[in-house]
Amino acid sequence: MSIQWSPYIEQLYELYSLTPDAGMQRIYIALWFGQHEKVANIHKHGLKSAEDFRQAIIEKLTAGLHKQIDVFVLDLSKEAF
Repeated sequence: MSIQWSPYIEQLYELYSLTPDAGMQRIYIALWFGQHEKVANIHKHGLKSAEDFRQAIIEKLTAGLHKQIDVFVLDLSKEAF
C-alpha cells in the first residue's frame, strides 16, 4: 500500500525547524500507536511496527532531504509497554 507522505515532508522542509544554529538539519517526529490504528487515514496500511513506519517515511525522502531530515518514531503502542 502506498501512503502519501510527501505533503508532510514538504511542509516540514519549507516551514518548520529552520534555524541557523541547526545547520539546516531538521527532525521529523511521528507517533506510532500500533498496527491496528489508522496511518494517513488508512486502516490496512501494512505497517507492523514503529520501525516499519519509520522506514516508510524515510523511503519517501528525496536524496537531498535524506541528509537534512532525521526521522524519529515514538512507539506508543500497547506492545511497547
